[in-house]
Amino acid sequence: MNAVKNILLSKNFIILVWIIWILSAWELGAFILASGPKSAMAAQTLPYIHDIFRTIVIKFELLFDNLMTTLSRAALGFLLGAAVGFLLAVLMSLSGIVEKIAYPYLLVSQMIPILGLAPILMAIVRDVDATRVIIAAFITFFPVSTNMLQGFKSVETNNLDLMRSYAATKPQVYTKLKLSHCMPYLFTGLKITAPMAVTASILVDTLGGASGIGYLITYSLYGGFPRTVFWASVFTSAIVGILSYQLIVLLEKLYSPQKSKFRRVLNEFAGKAQTRMAEQRAKKNELRDKATHLKSLTQMRGVNMKLRNYTVEFLRRVDFIRSVVASAGARGIVYGNSGGKDSTLVGILCKMACDNTVAVLMPCGTKRNLGEDLEDALTTAERYSINTRTIDLTAVKDVMLKTIKKDVNLTDNLVTNIPPRLRMAVLYSIAAAENLLVAGTGNRSEGYMGYFTKWGDGAYDFNPIADLTVTEVYEFLRFLRVPDKIIEKAPSAGLFEGQTDENEMGVTYAAIDNYILNGKAAQKDKEIIERYHNNSEHKRRMPTSYDDEIRS
Repeated sequence: MNAVKNILLSKNFIILVWIIWILSAWELGAFILASGPKSAMAAQTLPYIHDIFRTIVIKFELLFDNLMTTLSRAALGFLLGAAVGFLLAVLMSLSGIVEKIAYPYLLVSQMIPILGLAPILMAIVRDVDATRVIIAAFITFFPVSTNMLQGFKSVETNNLDLMRSYAATKPQVYTKLKLSHCMPYLFTGLKITAPMAVTASILVDTLGGASGIGYLITYSLYGGFPRTVFWASVFTSAIVGILSYQLIVLLEKLYSPQKSKFRRVLNEFAGKAQTRMAEQRAKKNELRDKATHLKSLTQMRGVNMKLRNYTVEFLRRVDFIRSVVASAGARGIVYGNSGGKDSTLVGILCKMACDNTVAVLMPCGTKRNLGEDLEDALTTAERYSINTRTIDLTAVKDVMLKTIKKDVNLTDNLVTNIPPRLRMAVLYSIAAAENLLVAGTGNRSEGYMGYFTKWGDGAYDFNPIADLTVTEVYEFLRFLRVPDKIIEKAPSAGLFEGQTDENEMGVTYAAIDNYILNGKAAQKDKEIIERYHNNSEHKRRMPTSYDDEIRS
């Protein structure tokens, strides 16, 4: 019931009712005239409304061609007048002298009747098109300039003082404050003049033009066309005038900083389009990263390394884990399962060594965390019957960043290192609550490059794969017949959207491993590797402590 009431009281419904009422009254008036004693002249005086609409359809091409002639000149004059009015308003606001000189002449100019000015201009210019443009511009510039000037003058003094306190220059005051403030005044002037510019152009058509809506009105009025063409031209002129006004209203809504319904819809559409484009770029980058990684995997096969007996390696590492857990008196193991190569290998080894192994999935905001990585982590856990828990840290990270932001500048380095530290806090919380040991998942290549977060994924109680390069991790995973999907996807810490290890470092793991194992690398790769290694030395050392005995 309320919905029906809202529709009946809406502005659009009321306008529709008025239109229907006016058209019905017109049709009734035409019927009354046609039924009267002078019925032969009725069609000439007031034709039926349906006859006018039928003429618009039949004579559409004629009306459209002439309308374009009138409208194109009116639009050009409108734009020219708006530009002149805008510039004049800016000049008058900048200089009181200019305003005192120009403003009286502006007022006087508007006292000249257009009906008198148009024939004079026609006689001087001797060109109908030029006269149309000049008259439309003349009609437009005064309301635009006066409204804009009023807008400039209405800027609050407090805002001007604030801009001056920041040592803003005059151009900055105009671009940052005054222009944006007076835009509603500009649109008010444009809404007034848009229909007037069309009317002015039609007026010039009637003065002797060979085309245009005004020409049709004059020619049909004197019998050159049926009288219905006259009324069809008048209706067309009225509709165009209304549409020109609505066009300015539409442009104002587009510009307006207020969140109008139209702008919200437009922003939603633009947002969806941007999302689709971002998804397409992400997919493209994902394919590129996968191709880079597959190339790196191929290059790894050429890395000269000692041959490992992975059956023996497997058994020794399982025994190592069992002994560590037993010596610590722990009840089991907990580790972070990212769905990547390292956590997959660590999870398998720990599960084989200790049945009470807990894998914790900790997505932290990126789509890869919540999508592919989460899916692969669950697949691995299910395949090897590993107890799994999922703790989404996205909200925690957002709150933490919001809190830190109050006092600290959020650099990229700060933001990207928060997720690993949050994850380690979760792992040690679970470990403390359930008497578990935290297993590390970093490999030798990452350790050498310092590609881990200090007191984040670099903190653990033991690490069963710290001596294995990435190349060896992949060999181990192939030995264990891990799904190709995990091996073939590009390694990523998932710190931000589109992030991969190799792209972020600027060097492939194949090059890193070849340098670590054989001391060989291209000069560019060598420089990157050594820079990363040297800059991260502090990560591989225990914290320095004061020792009084050594100093004495």
